[in-house]
Amino acid sequence: MRYLLRSILLAISFILMLSGALHAQEELINQTFENITDLNIGTVSGDCIIEAGTGDEIVVNLVYQYSPTGCFEPELEQNGSQLRLSERFRQARDCNGYSEWTITVPSRINVDVSSASGSISLTGCEGEHSLESASGRIEVEDCQGDFEIDNASGRVEITNSDGEFNIDNASGRVRMQNVSGSFTVDNASGDVVVANARGDFSIDNASGDIDAVDMTIEGRSNFDTASGDVTLMLAQSPGYDLILDSASGDVELNYGGNGVVGFFEFTAQADRGRIISPYQFDNEEEFWRGTTLYERKSFTMGEGEPTIRLRTTSGRAVLELD
Repeated sequence: MRYLLRSILLAISFILMLSGALHAQEELINQTFENITDLNIGTVSGDCIIEAGTGDEIVVNLVYQYSPTGCFEPELEQNGSQLRLSERFRQARDCNGYSEWTITVPSRINVDVSSASGSISLTGCEGEHSLESASGRIEVEDCQGDFEIDNASGRVEITNSDGEFNIDNASGRVRMQNVSGSFTVDNASGDVVVANARGDFSIDNASGDIDAVDMTIEGRSNFDTASGDVTLMLAQSPGYDLILDSASGDVELNYGGNGVVGFFEFTAQADRGRIISPYQFDNEEEFWRGTTLYERKSFTMGEGEPTIRLRTTSGRAVLELD
């Protein structure tokens, strides 16, 4: 009898909890803040959309629905010229639902956003920006400034933007298109895709391809991957030193019909790699690196500047003219 009564009470509790979840209402918050220069956002699972407007105010629109009621609490706090937005969960394990922040900001503002599992989108902003997500995507469009971008598991996309970019991505694709500036990319696992870009580049990829097209090199640059291919197609002849390096993949440099000038050096493992060039070599040699035999070939066009190096261990090192 006690067992039956206990089972009935548990069933009633479950029904009541389920009923509360089904009847949880969508909540809305709309607030306006003035004289803000720094925006700090910390979300847990909510998506965050930040867009530059035409005014000087910050308008925060939050839509959320969580159950049971009261397990989620948004926080909006202004302290002088700083505005902090955050999410607090009570009974986090049992709190289910969603939240989406849409924030309209002045175009000139410093933005610092961190999220555990939500996505981050930044559009039309100028300033110093720090964007961090553990497992959500990060998107930047039509922005200028200095960017610190950290993503543990998710894609990073930068379009129509200019500035200094420091991108650290653990697992996911990095894609940049119609961009200019200075770019440092450390990617652990995933492809890096760049199109129509101008500036200096330091791109290191542990596992994945680097595919860069319509590139204008405006500073000393390197494109390195440990496991994957490197393909670089130039929009114009580079005037700065350039390195393409892959441990176990191909490296291909395509001049796109532009003039070939500089000192060119190719390196590959002697018994596994292959060197391909449309020009004859001035020098050819073999050398040992530990217990591995490599071959190195080089030629000079013009006055010998800049220095272009194509290096691979077990793949192909290829120079193409168009």
